[in-house]
Amino acid sequence: MVQFVYLLFMKIIDVTLPLTSSLVVWPGEQGLRTRPVRTFSKDGVRVSNLSFGAHTGTHLDAPAHFLSSGKPLETIPLDNLVGPCRVLRLNIGKRKEVEVKDLARFHIKRGERLLFNLGNGKHLLTKRFYQDYGAIGNDAAKFLAAKKIKLVGVDYLSVERRGNPGHPVHKSLLRAGVAIVEGVNLTGVKPGKYTLVCLPLKIIGIEASPVRAILLK
Repeated sequence: MVQFVYLLFMKIIDVTLPLTSSLVVWPGEQGLRTRPVRTFSKDGVRVSNLSFGAHTGTHLDAPAHFLSSGKPLETIPLDNLVGPCRVLRLNIGKRKEVEVKDLARFHIKRGERLLFNLGNGKHLLTKRFYQDYGAIGNDAAKFLAAKKIKLVGVDYLSVERRGNPGHPVHKSLLRAGVAIVEGVNLTGVKPGKYTLVCLPLKIIGIEASPVRAILLK
């Protein structure tokens, strides 16, 4: 479930998926594994080793993910990841892809951060991978890239449909410097304006990382 917390008259909404061994992952990738290194019974303390794929749960894609000369995770400006954002709810029905015509009514401006609720939320908290998730279409991605938005987030494990030849959605966005956040849990989050905080682990030279993403209202 999405977690709501109130702090000094500000609502904090946690839109991060909980990292558990039962969390859905992209087919063929590794989910969370934990291994106790020290235990209370033997050592009087608990120490664990964690192992998981860089694209596990709610995560951030860097240009290096799909661009051969793309920059790694640590080069993404923090300004892309923290600041005003909008949650947009789109009903794309059986098309399963966002088209440019779906975006026209939102009057998207340069430099925005956008989180798309495409109705995938009920599939995020199950172990079974859902192949027919809603995603961003090729032309819609080009439209968003041309708008020079700072960040786009989606409510399933990929911003584009599975098997999209050449991965044009990722490439259009990443070439334009758009930060891509996937696996955002927007269940129960109302459309509207928020402040986003979405910070990855500071891992050097890698193409992605899990994030802790929250919305402030």
